[in-house]
Amino acid sequence: MVALTHQLMAHSIQTLHCLDKAGFKLNVGINFEPITLADEKAVEDLRLQIETSDLEPHRIILELLEHADTLSIVGAQQGLRDLKVSGVRVALDDVGSAYSSLLRVKELPVDVIKLDRSFMIGLERHPNQLRFMMNLVYLVQGLGLDLVAEGVECHPTGDALAALGVRLAQGYEIARPMGMEDLLKWLK
Repeated sequence: MVALTHQLMAHSIQTLHCLDKAGFKLNVGINFEPITLADEKAVEDLRLQIETSDLEPHRIILELLEHADTLSIVGAQQGLRDLKVSGVRVALDDVGSAYSSLLRVKELPVDVIKLDRSFMIGLERHPNQLRFMMNLVYLVQGLGLDLVAEGVECHPTGDALAALGVRLAQGYEIARPMGMEDLLKWLK
């Protein structure tokens, strides 16, 4: 698992360098296996990769699943804090898909909340969902965090989110998954 995480970080850094050369200064989110955080050597290796990458570390976002029980391990929480010292950002992914959302936000050094796609289903058609979403936006903004809405699959949902002040989203309405060559064409 540690070797795979190391390779994933190396590939993500390489991707950012390629995008930079093409004139697109973007961030990269890396789905991260939390068990790696309990391994001190793995955390140190990742820190070295980040620090020697010639990239601004805040452009690397470690995405951790909200319901990952591993984050309850003290060593994993310390490993996460150690990586944060390098300047990377941390996203809590799929928030709302498990029972511990607010507890995780309170106990972890999180910068970004990625709201689970289940909140987006029918958002544009149901006023109660809009009110609920509006309060989530206020809560996240009040905590000084960024909010990403996952699962934006249609234009009306994107419009509803924009009206609520949600600036960051992902989903098929924006773009489908694609390789580097197609991504560069899409960005241009």
